[in-house]
Amino acid sequence: MNSEVVLYGIAGWGMLLVFALVNGFIRNATYEKALGARSAHYGSVALVIACICVVAYLMMQWFSTPPAQSDAIGIGIFWVVLSLLFEFGIGHYVAGMKWEKLLEDYDLSRGRVLVLVLLAQLFAPLGAWLLIFG
Repeated sequence: MNSEVVLYGIAGWGMLLVFALVNGFIRNATYEKALGARSAHYGSVALVIACICVVAYLMMQWFSTPPAQSDAIGIGIFWVVLSLLFEFGIGHYVAGMKWEKLLEDYDLSRGRVLVLVLLAQLFAPLGAWLLIFG
């Protein structure tokens, strides 16, 4: 990955981070009480996935020359790694949450679908690349 790919990958993930934090704050402060925790979780995840797709699509258009398909794949992997480091690093080492609690949001058997966000982060850059350059 060249420096432009890394820079845009970090910028894109930073935008996703801000959106996800604001989205979670708004969910907790407003509609979670009315909808219930599970429905609010689903709605929140859907909004984040939509944002990921939009950011990936816009980001692919920032490049001065079309990036390689492997760069799009690399950005997806990079986003997932950054998200996991942030989620578990901040959650465990800063907020003091137990590992079990952090893993709950990824437990499909309990109706928690945050894993879909990671899948969207992984595949959205490649999907955007295919739409624009493929």
